Parts: sequence; structure tokens; C-alpha cells
Amino acid sequence: MSEAPAGIHREKTIPPLQIKGPVVIGRTDPRKITKSEFDSSPDLIYHGAAKEFSYSPAGEYDMDDTGGDGSTDYGVGFYATDSPSQAQNYSLVRGHRKDPVVYKLLPHNARMLDVRDSQDENHNGILPQDFVQKWIAYLEKYVGNSTNFEHFPELVKDHFPTEIKRLFLEPVQDAIEKGDPPVIIRANNYKQENCVGIFNLNNNGLIDIAFSDFMQKEGYDGMVYMEKGEGKNKAPLTGYVFYNPAVINTWEGWQSRKEQTTSGTTTVSGTV
Repeated sequence: MSEAPAGIHREKTIPPLQIKGPVVIGRTDPRKITKSEFDSSPDLIYHGAAKEFSYSPAGEYDMDDTGGDGSTDYGVGFYATDSPSQAQNYSLVRGHRKDPVVYKLLPHNARMLDVRDSQDENHNGILPQDFVQKWIAYLEKYVGNSTNFEHFPELVKDHFPTEIKRLFLEPVQDAIEKGDPPVIIRANNYKQENCVGIFNLNNNGLIDIAFSDFMQKEGYDGMVYMEKGEGKNKAPLTGYVFYNPAVINTWEGWQSRKEQTTSGTTTVSGTV
């Protein structure tokens, strides 16, 4: 298994997987460092926004506040990257802007699942079978609970569970039962073309809430992944999605939270 990059401290009891596995990022408490130390931290990550918005001291924000620039490619959450240039690019693309809006943030004790390949960080790796089986079991229960779809219009309320089964549940179930093809986090985002993704290129909104809830129930605050970027200036980048927004904040946000802790995970809507 490869060494953890600067700022990432790998947990000691990790079985050999084809993904890098669980990591904890942000061991230094941002509430106890200076602004200069914050800005020079190896854990610093960047969010390219469509417009200026306020990231609250509690780590809460609204997609509408960010100009609707929130992605759900890997579930509902707050997305960031360790590349300031690609964060700028995202701001320009999502906001149709000439001047980028980029926020600097630091995580604190964020337990993440790093799904990049353990031998090649430029690609996402094959997910361990037990993780995929847990996701299948969770999604089956999620689809079977009609209360998860009560907010949908009557005309499509019954259609959504059927589509989730067809697009996201059955292909992964079939791959696990047959032992092939490999299951990765997102289809068409790996060096091997013949893979099944938990997410795919379309319709991810059908499972974005479910996956965020699943990851938090598994004890993860977020996920680290590799992606190709967006726009004409896109380039491969390491992405971060935080399902528990309380473990990340701006300098100003952390200073206003000096008496608070960041342990534990929050819960997004959606039940099993």
C-alpha cells in the first residue's frame, strides 16, 4: 500500500484493498492555529463557487446560497479539491464568471474513504466486495421504504424506485453475484473500461441522498476520489466530498467555533 500523502494519516488496521481505504484528514485543530498557519497548511483545500456565499460556523450551507453549483456526482455533500487552479476553473464553469470565487477551507478529524487506486492515484480503484454488498443491502431497504419518495409528485413517485433498481441496484448486484465486472465508484472514470459504477454518468440524483446517508452510517464524513475536471481548462484532480459539513470550514468559521467539537457525523434526509 502506498504512503499517505502529506496531511493524510492512514489508519493502522486497514486490510489490503484495491482502493486506498479509510483515512483521517486534518489532524491539526484549525481553531488553534494562526491565519498564516491556516493558509500554509498541507491539508488546505479549495471550493470553487458559482457566486459568493456564507459558509456558516456550524458548517451548514444551502445549495441555493452557492448559486446551485453543488455537485451530486458522488452524493449530496460539499465538494472541494486540493488544486486551487481547478477550483478556480470550477467557479468559472459553474458560475459563468470572468472572475473566480474560491474559498479556502480546512478539515478537522474528517474520516474519509479514499477510493483512489492504492497503486495509482491517478485513477479510482476497485471497491472491496464487502463495502459493495453493504451498499446493495442499504439501497434495497431504501428503495423498499416508500416514505423516502413521499416528496415526489404522484406521477413519478412510483417510477423512481423502479428506475433506481434498473439503473443502480441490479447492475451492481449482477456484478457481485458473477464476480465480474469490477465495481468502482463511478462508471467511465477508471483505466479499465469494463467496470460497473455505483454512480454513472447520468441520473445520479436518484441515489445521491441515499449514498450520503449510507456513508455516514458507515462512519465516514466524506470521500476522496480522482476525477477529470470540467470546462476547457479541465485537468485531472483529487476531489473531496464532505457528507458531514461540520468537519470542514473556512478560517473565519473555525474561529467562531472555538468552543465546539467536530466529532460525530450528521445525518441527511432519507431513512431505511
